Amino acid sequence: MAPLTGAAAAADGPHAADDRPAEPTGGVADPYDDARVAALEHLWGEGQAAPGDGELTMDLARPVGLTSEMTVLDANAAMGAAGRLLAQRFGCWVTCASTSPLLAARGQYYAQKAGLGRKASVSYRLPGATLPKKTSYDCLIMRDLLCAAPTPMDFLPRLLQVIRPSGHLVLIDLVSGDHPLDDDDRHRLSRLEGYAIQPVSVPWLEEIYAAAGLDVWVSEDMTDRLRQVAEQGMRRFLHNPPAEGVSPVVMAAIDREIARWETRFRLFDGGRIRVHRTYATRAGTRAGAGALTWDSENPADQPRGR
Repeated sequence: MAPLTGAAAAADGPHAADDRPAEPTGGVADPYDDARVAALEHLWGEGQAAPGDGELTMDLARPVGLTSEMTVLDANAAMGAAGRLLAQRFGCWVTCASTSPLLAARGQYYAQKAGLGRKASVSYRLPGATLPKKTSYDCLIMRDLLCAAPTPMDFLPRLLQVIRPSGHLVLIDLVSGDHPLDDDDRHRLSRLEGYAIQPVSVPWLEEIYAAAGLDVWVSEDMTDRLRQVAEQGMRRFLHNPPAEGVSPVVMAAIDREIARWETRFRLFDGGRIRVHRTYATRAGTRAGAGALTWDSENPADQPRGR
């Protein structure tokens, strides 16, 4: 776990935290503080801000057929767990953009620790404030970013422009279910998530992809898969708590994180929200050209190119 900072580190050892949110440049409150980050790492693993933050995201990106010559933008990288795995396994260059200054600092610490300070660098970027140049990346990865965008109708079309010709999109996000969120559920979920939740619909996504000239190869509901990974992480922590104990401040943050996911589960069950995955390419790209998805962890079985 990355070292904590300030009063959090001094108060109660490596798992203590100041419960006040950081205030990044521009006056936008950071929804993450040391306690919440420590809670995330206890539940999901070192350097990970969500269930399957690294391995699951990397697995979903496998159809891309990444190589050492390709560049990737992870547009909501948190602490950059997926970016580090992609850079280590495929040798690609990954720009990890985090919407939290604190998560970005932790992520860059882990990147440097792994010798990936340049190959999978993590930096803070306010969503939509400054977008990369058009057609500047071979692959765009988005996870839980669109549902947090204040104006997704404007934000997504502009962000998709960063994908180069023959480039790829991997998107995992909350979308609206069969029954719309009521105000109470929206407010409760927004409070637990730390931002105003605005899930879009799958038909709307499909219209945006078509307008952007993307061919969609995979469009699927992966709610059950993500839920399984989240439940495994929570069970692992509850059955094998840290030997050194957890400070009361961090334990309260863990309780809040579990409540966040239990709220998501309830809304999943009620058909209010779902988790959707898209894999798409710029028009003219044959999906999986030169690359295969695989189950083996043997490096010899991994895809070698497009």
